[in-house]
Amino acid sequence: MNTFPVEISFIHKGESGHYKNDHTIERLVQLASQVVFIRPAYALFLTSSCKNLALKQTHNTLLGYCRLLEGIAHLFLKNSSDTQSHFQQAKLFFESNTDTDALHWLTIYEAFLAYQLGDFNAASKQLEKAIDSATKSGKKTHLIWCLYYQGEFYNQEGYITDALSAYNKALEIDFQVKNQSLILFKLHLGLSKAFKKHGDFNLSLSHYENYHHYFQKFYESLQHGAPETLFFKVIETSQNNQDALYDIFKEIKTYSLLYQSIQDQNDHFKELHDTIKHLERQTHEDSLTKLHNRRHFDEQFSIEFDRSKRHNQIFSLAIADIDNFKMINDNYSHMVGDEVLKEISRLMVQKCRISDLVARFGGEEFTILLPMTKLNKAIIVCERIRETIETYDWSFIEENLHVTISIGVVESLEFSSGNDLLQQADNYLYEAKKRGRNRLHSAYDSV
Repeated sequence: MNTFPVEISFIHKGESGHYKNDHTIERLVQLASQVVFIRPAYALFLTSSCKNLALKQTHNTLLGYCRLLEGIAHLFLKNSSDTQSHFQQAKLFFESNTDTDALHWLTIYEAFLAYQLGDFNAASKQLEKAIDSATKSGKKTHLIWCLYYQGEFYNQEGYITDALSAYNKALEIDFQVKNQSLILFKLHLGLSKAFKKHGDFNLSLSHYENYHHYFQKFYESLQHGAPETLFFKVIETSQNNQDALYDIFKEIKTYSLLYQSIQDQNDHFKELHDTIKHLERQTHEDSLTKLHNRRHFDEQFSIEFDRSKRHNQIFSLAIADIDNFKMINDNYSHMVGDEVLKEISRLMVQKCRISDLVARFGGEEFTILLPMTKLNKAIIVCERIRETIETYDWSFIEENLHVTISIGVVESLEFSSGNDLLQQADNYLYEAKKRGRNRLHSAYDSV
C-alpha cells in the first residue's frame, strides 16, 4: 500500500464555542491532505506549519487532523512506530471533540497499519467493520473509500476476483464529493493493475487511461489549492523551513510533482502497452504466415457486410486454395509445405491492393476481402495473384516444385446474409477445382 486518502470537514469549533473561519488553516490542511498521496515527506512540512497556526488559534480538532495526516505520511514512509504514536494522539483529540467522522477515518487507517505490519486477517476484520458501519450510516464517501482499501488488500494478496469486485462496487456508488477525481484515479489505477494480473490487458489499458485522466484533474485541483498568498502566510509560521516550503509550493505550481508521479507509473504502463500489442498480434495474426487469422477475418467480414447493406455499397470476396497441397507435404515434407504457405501469403499481399484484407482461413485456404469492389475488378486482382503463383520460381524452396491455386470469387450485392455469401464463394472454389484447378471461377463462368 502506498496511499491512504483522507477527507476533512473544514468547520471547526474553537474553545470559546464559536466557529472559526480561518481560510489559511483550512486550505493548508486540505493541501497537505492531497500532497500526502504523492509526497508524504512534503505533507510533514505542511502539517508542521498547520500545527503552528492551529496552536495559536486553539483549533483542537484541527490539531487532531494534523496528527492524523502526520501518521498517514509516516505510514507511507514505512515508519510504523511514528505512525502508531500520531494515530494515538489524533484519537485523543477526536474523542475529546466527539468527532465520529474523524474516528471512522482513523479506524480505516489503523486497518492499513495492521496490514502493513503483516496482519492481513486483523486488517480485513477491521475494514469489514468499517464497511458495515458506513453502510448502516449511509455515509457513501466512507463506504467508497472502504471498498477501495478492501480492493487494495485483495489485490496485494493476489485475490484478484475479490479485488475487482470491491473496486467495481465502489465505482457503482452514486456520490458527489469535493476532489472526486482523487478516489476515481485511485480506483482506476487499482482496476488497471488487477485486470493486468487477471490477464485482461485491454481492460487494464482502458482503466489506466482513465487513471491518467483523473490524476491530471486531481493535480489541477492541487494547484488551485496552493496559491502564492497561502505560501506567504505559511512561511511566517515556519522560519526554519522557508526554503523547503518554497520548494514544495514551486513544485506544485510547475507540475513537477505531476510529472514525477506519472513517471512512477511509467514502467507499469510500458509493460502493459507492450503486452497488449503482443496479445493483439496473437489474437489477430496467424503465427506461421503472419497474415490475418480466421478470427480477425470473421470480425472484418461482418463489419464490411453490415456496412455494404447499410450504405448500399458493393464489395467482393475471394476464397483461394492451394492445389494438391497434400501431395506437396507427402512428396517433399511438411516443412516444405510450411514454406510454401509463407511464400504464397507474401505473394498474395504483394499483389493485392492496400485496401484489401488477406487472411489465412484455415489449412491451405485463404480469403481475400475486397472493399467497395465490383466483381469485374475483383477478378482482375485475383487473376493477377493466380498468374503470379503459377509462374513463380519455387526452386529456392525445393527443386522441381510447382505450385498453383484455385480461386472462387463472389460479389456481395445479391446476398442477404454473410453466411450465404461465404458459402457461394466456397461453391465457386469447388467449381474451379472440379474444372481442372489452377483457375478462377465466378458468377460470370456459371452463366
